Amino acid sequence: MTEINHWGPWVDHDGKGCPIHHKTMIQVRGVYTGGRGFIFEGMFFPEDCGKWVSWSWEILGFTTKIMSYRLPVNRHVELMKKKANALNKISPEALKKWQHETKGKQT
Repeated sequence: MTEINHWGPWVDHDGKGCPIHHKTMIQVRGVYTGGRGFIFEGMFFPEDCGKWVSWSWEILGFTTKIMSYRLPVNRHVELMKKKANALNKISPEALKKWQHETKGKQT
């Protein structure tokens, strides 16, 4: 299994069923019946939602509950976001100047 070094933020789970709709790596935090916490990390499949009743609190009463989850960060998406944010910092005047300078260089 590939080690994941970059995880997204923890998302509080509302207890209203499984939020995962496709095969994915996931980390979940939960609480066992006795109050002891746990963290699980692994590949999760949508069909697992039926096995993991701890996603749906209303049918559980006082048993194991998943409290939050997080997904891996796609490094390529994060890189594109950083590049897009950098473009937002370019002044319109500088962009016009660059477009004017490169216009003559196009073939």
